[in-house]
Amino acid sequence: GVDYMCCPFNGWFMEQEVSRNLIERYNKGPAIAKACGFGDDVDEDATCWKERALAELNYAVTSSFQKNKFSIVDHHTASKQFQIHCQREHEAGREVPHQWSWIGGFVGLMCPVWHQEGRDFYVLPQYQYCASRSTFYQ
Repeated sequence: GVDYMCCPFNGWFMEQEVSRNLIERYNKGPAIAKACGFGDDVDEDATCWKERALAELNYAVTSSFQKNKFSIVDHHTASKQFQIHCQREHEAGREVPHQWSWIGGFVGLMCPVWHQEGRDFYVLPQYQYCASRSTFYQ
């Protein structure tokens, strides 16, 4: 086969990836909820403070990118774009590997792709992650 030293990136970054990193990886959820004024009781799940903080953070991330003239996609737009892609592929006789949980996050049920059945499979050939060449050639 052909050995490429690098390959193009063919994906996009969604606002929820930024928000989830801040909330899950860096544990900023309680601080964000308190800054928004609805995190007085972050120990009480019934207040839905996590969902409210994530919604506000998603909006803040999207607004920040737009204000600074950078592109980022929101989960509603990504869901619509994915539906269009799947329809076009279906019309061309091709199946799209996917999991409905990839798009939508905590508001998934409000996105058209939510619970769209699909199979997750690999299409070959494709670009795949591999170890750095410097590991093998020193």
